[in-house]
Amino acid sequence: MSTLIICASALLISHLGVARLRQIAHDRQWLAVPDERSSHQVATPTGGGLVIVIVTLLSAALVWLLNPDWDIPSIAVYMVVAILVAFVGWMDDLYALSARLRFNVHLVSAVVIMFCVGVFHSITLPDYGGLSLGWIGYPLTFLWIVGLINAYNFMDGIDGNAGGIGAVA
Repeated sequence: MSTLIICASALLISHLGVARLRQIAHDRQWLAVPDERSSHQVATPTGGGLVIVIVTLLSAALVWLLNPDWDIPSIAVYMVVAILVAFVGWMDDLYALSARLRFNVHLVSAVVIMFCVGVFHSITLPDYGGLSLGWIGYPLTFLWIVGLINAYNFMDGIDGNAGGIGAVA
């Protein structure tokens, strides 16, 4: 029940926080100016993902405190890597960082998560059961992490899409 309350509170705080940050971004001219790859036609306030990251990390920390059986070192590593990826995303919103720099941070983040948290050792398939991955678990985990980071980075440019999908997940 406490997890449900935390999730509902996080959703509400995220909604209100993004609305407030959107206004701040508009006032300070933190705008994503549309180009040929944009999904929007007019300059749009940017940076709302910062609120989502902060609320998500605070919620995870709270759930972590309420569930002492969670693996603390793994959660701590995840949070540090999430902060690094979010920071680079925020800097990219403000200063348009190079794709190479962003991608290198994503690659390093994936390796750190794999080393400290672990890799996929098996998957469960409907009507089949568990399937051991063996050594293929390493490149699969790496591609999964880097792929998800980049998928969210891409969706972030579609107003509300990344936050909405994150809320559903």
